[in-house]
Amino acid sequence: GLPVDQPALVERLGSSTWLTPTGDHLHLAYERLANDRFRLVVSPASPVPDFDDRGRLPGRSKAFGTAANKHSLVNDRMNLEVQVPARLRPTP
Repeated sequence: GLPVDQPALVERLGSSTWLTPTGDHLHLAYERLANDRFRLVVSPASPVPDFDDRGRLPGRSKAFGTAANKHSLVNDRMNLEVQVPARLRPTP
């Protein structure tokens, strides 16, 4: 099953490096939206990297904390939202 929250994902990955890399790289936030759906978005608390303008960061994080989309896959260049296909879900 999907991790229940970001700390559980970090525990499963064995490191937070994937979500919060060192330096001025963008940090990601993980949200479990349902038993079969999750979202990755730029963390609202991310440091601004050298290549990005601070004024654009709120737009990259705006999906954080919002309701799940109706589509099974969302990639609008600002966030990634995935509904895990039924064949990949664990059997209850």
